[in-house]
Parts: sequence; structure tokens; C-alpha cells
Amino acid sequence: AFNRFLYDGGPAYATGSEPTGESVVQLVCRTGGVSVLAHPWALKNPVAVIKEFKAAGLHGVEVYRSDGKLSGMNKAALSVMLSLHFNSFMWILI
Repeated sequence: AFNRFLYDGGPAYATGSEPTGESVVQLVCRTGGVSVLAHPWALKNPVAVIKEFKAAGLHGVEVYRSDGKLSGMNKAALSVMLSLHFNSFMWILI
């Protein structure tokens, strides 16, 4: 679907006013939900994004995959995540 329809400029691609990640985290928190960032290794700058989301109220970050591999983030990024003092780590199986 992504290669055929959803790529930038593709027939199903839409631009618009997507909410920021920070505003989504805040909304989840305000409404009593638990916000968890999945697939942080897919981000271009995961450390900066995680710090921003944590400041907005992020509860957890995916650190384990169901295939048994670590998330693919380097040790420095994992160290920064640990230094942010999350109350708990969420184990999300993908």
C-alpha cells in the first residue's frame, strides 16, 4: 500500500494538519491513557524525540521486539532513555 498509494505525492497521500507528537502525548495523558512510543529505532533522531515526548508526559518506550532482538537502538540512545527516569518500561510485543 505504501509503495503503490501512500508514498509522498501518491494517489492516496494527504497533507494536512496532523497533530504534533507532543500534543498527542498530552491528549492521551489528559484523557487518562498511557502513552507509549513504538518503534523508536525507526526515527531519524530518537533521543531528541523521546526527550520531547517525555517532557510532554510520555509513559514508556518500546525496547523489546517479539523476535527477541533489542530495539536496534545503539547503546548511547538506550542510555539516554534510561536517564530520563521513566516510571516503568512497557513491553510491547510486535
